[in-house]
Amino acid sequence: GSSSMEDNLKFIKSIRPYRSLSMLGRDNYQLQCYYLTHLIFILSGWGSICLRSLVGECFVEEFTFLLSQLYVVVSLDNAELVGEFLSCLKILGVPVDSPLLDPGYSFLLRRERINGNWCSPGDSMHKKYHTAYCAVIGLQTPRFDRQSFIDSALPLSWRQALH
Repeated sequence: GSSSMEDNLKFIKSIRPYRSLSMLGRDNYQLQCYYLTHLIFILSGWGSICLRSLVGECFVEEFTFLLSQLYVVVSLDNAELVGEFLSCLKILGVPVDSPLLDPGYSFLLRRERINGNWCSPGDSMHKKYHTAYCAVIGLQTPRFDRQSFIDSALPLSWRQALH
């Protein structure tokens, strides 16, 4: 059957507080990170809405985790997660030129290969595409819809589910 956004958002209460790499191990930690970044992507219309005005009300845990764990995903040598973390931090209002993002930017620029790829030659086409996409969205300046940037409130039922 289908589920509503409210049903999916209620799941977040079982995920919070977000756990460290040492608590979860690499695979489960990365799955937790992907859950978090994709939650932010979906709630922001895949990056078209800036959620900065809602960080204090709805996304304190997510913002804190993303900011504190950027160094960890860099240390995992995971260009996909680094790109997704950078993109989500910008969606949550961190300015593009903030020094807080520099470790992620530096990693992605160092990791890019001469052919513009972030993967090994033997990786699948899907892996190459997804990694490149994630790296690019992490490096780019977001283009928020002006109206959405001004009126970035989520529906009340979604905000309530996030509490």
